Amino acid sequence: MTLRDIEEVVAGVLGDLSTDPADVLGRMRRVGGLLTQDMALRSAALRREAEQCQRFLRLLADASGSDSVDLRSRVLAETVSATLRATFDEWASRRASEGDSDLVEVYRTTCARLRDVVSD
Repeated sequence: MTLRDIEEVVAGVLGDLSTDPADVLGRMRRVGGLLTQDMALRSAALRREAEQCQRFLRLLADASGSDSVDLRSRVLAETVSATLRATFDEWASRRASEGDSDLVEVYRTTCARLRDVVSD
């Protein structure tokens, strides 16, 4: 599985969240605002992110038929995790200054910036 494959899957999931009638994004926005104001909450969120990254690593290992996680898979999982964190931070920042902002568009922009950084 390539990074671009994962980007497309994540973009689809984020798009689905945007149409969720339970207003998942509204709750995420409120939580994001709290995370920027409270370092204890931010620390807890980073711990949860690390746990989710470990679960993603296990999924990648299972998908490849491996009992262990190779370095490529670890770098891939950590990159996806950092990209999502940057995406949500940017999305919250844009919403605060510009009003409504499309989460999938912000994610795709963040992915493009990642490719810029990697190609330097």
